[in-house]
Amino acid sequence: MRQGRWVFLLSSIIFGVAVMLFFALAYPHHLHFQEQYQLFQFNQNYILGVLSLPGGVADLAGRFLTQFFLYAWVGATLIALVLVGIQYLTYRLLSQSHDDIFANALSFIPSILCCCFLCDENALMSAPVALLIVLGGVLSIRCIRAEEIRQILAIISIPIIYMLAGAFVIPYTLMLIIGEIQKESSLRVILISCGMLLVASLVPVIWHQFVHCSLVKLYVGPHYYRIPDDFAIWAWVAVGINPVLMLLSKVLSRWNPRNAFVVFVSSWGVLMLLGGMMVSKQQSQAQENIMAYDFMARNALWNRILQKAQAQAPRNQVAAVALNLALAERDMLTSSMFEFPQNGIAGLLPNFTSDYISPLVTSEAFYRLGMVNTAQRFVFEAQEAIPDFQKSARCYKRLAETNLINGAYEVARKYLQALQYTLFYREWATETMTLIGDDKAVEAHPEYGSLRKMRIDQEHFFGGNELHQILVWLLEANPKNKIAFEYLEASCMLVKDVEKVSRYYSYSEALGYKEVPSAIQQAMLLHWSQNHSVSDPLPSNVQANILQGFKNFYSTMQAHNGNPAPVKKLYGNTYWSYYYFN
Repeated sequence: MRQGRWVFLLSSIIFGVAVMLFFALAYPHHLHFQEQYQLFQFNQNYILGVLSLPGGVADLAGRFLTQFFLYAWVGATLIALVLVGIQYLTYRLLSQSHDDIFANALSFIPSILCCCFLCDENALMSAPVALLIVLGGVLSIRCIRAEEIRQILAIISIPIIYMLAGAFVIPYTLMLIIGEIQKESSLRVILISCGMLLVASLVPVIWHQFVHCSLVKLYVGPHYYRIPDDFAIWAWVAVGINPVLMLLSKVLSRWNPRNAFVVFVSSWGVLMLLGGMMVSKQQSQAQENIMAYDFMARNALWNRILQKAQAQAPRNQVAAVALNLALAERDMLTSSMFEFPQNGIAGLLPNFTSDYISPLVTSEAFYRLGMVNTAQRFVFEAQEAIPDFQKSARCYKRLAETNLINGAYEVARKYLQALQYTLFYREWATETMTLIGDDKAVEAHPEYGSLRKMRIDQEHFFGGNELHQILVWLLEANPKNKIAFEYLEASCMLVKDVEKVSRYYSYSEALGYKEVPSAIQQAMLLHWSQNHSVSDPLPSNVQANILQGFKNFYSTMQAHNGNPAPVKKLYGNTYWSYYYFN
């Protein structure tokens, strides 16, 4: 095929662009999710600590790349380059000639499998990087023409590859063995191959004597997956299939089709179609949706949260917490919250759960309410729950802020100094470091100063039952804390305590409301109806349209004998519907 080189190049470019667009447009928040759960530092202690375990080079390189995931398009481009690099090295490994169409088509399989692997939010970039190292090592050994030197260096390279790439040394050894047997199938080569396998099998055992890591992890790799006890299946399939492809490519190279161009395009197209179906099955838009709300809450993108919720109603707790926070930040919580699905108090300020995901978005709400200590506790516990024990750049930044607000300057300095060794947080950390020890500068800061005034000085450990009292204390400490008022009234409505909704509205006097928010009016009217007769005068702060709406709601409910379906269809966006049917 004369045009083979250009066709091969074009197929790689198309694949790379497809990967980049997928991660940048369909999966960007998975990249942000990965970035926030590590803290890559340019200092000696951090680098040596990562390199101390086998596979440390691949792990360090993977972490280095992951820090760029802060920007989705950059991260997507880097992933595309890594996967195209894997495809190219695989082609070099499989090709028997310069225009080996079957080798080129088959070379996309490991990259497709790596793409499936990276769809998992717990997949780490160290695995694709380790595969790059393994393929590069095999190709380097195969370039040596002198047989004895090549075989000696092959054996020596096994512990080196284990140090660089980790547990993928087993498939690396198998690729070396297959390459030797394909060159010469003799008893000597078989004996050397057995020696290679023995070395590869013993290397983890030897390392086990020097590192604090279980032998099982040393054999399966501690750096490929965020949850150490789980097996990175897709990563192992991606690297383990290469020895099989070497055998298959050798067989297919004997076939010389008449129209090689058509055969290549057809086989490549089928692989891309199957690969797309596999990636579609592995990716999770439900998880992407959760990560999107978390990302927007982290970056205070309140309008984007509202737009997303209006386009598709949130259906999980993280999304509900982020949405209610966005409504409160836009002074819309007590007027518009029931236009969206609510799942009780858990969608407002849920209790702490021992994981590393949900506490972060909840901590954003506590932080902006002025509950600085609670926000700090949630963030600290979330960081400690990260399965692979890495530190989090996002958590370090927030912990620096909460300690700065509380006046714990030396603790804040510790977190800021760590962030100064990072690439993308260094400037912020250096600028924030100027506030250390300067109470006047902190109090003049538009965010930290405001939160220092809003916070409660006393320590309080509480659960859902004490939330109302905590919010009352916040308002008494700072009557201008509008978010605390919105959350107080919202929390009472969510637990269906309409009496407290009416009672706590007195706190609104200092907040400058021009009229009573609509959801509060609905709750007040409901409370009035439970304690008064029809002849009693209506509360003065309930508008006529709200009263008429309540009459229509009650008539509709009576007409359908309390059947929720037709009532919700007409009045599903009211507090009355939530009160009676949730």
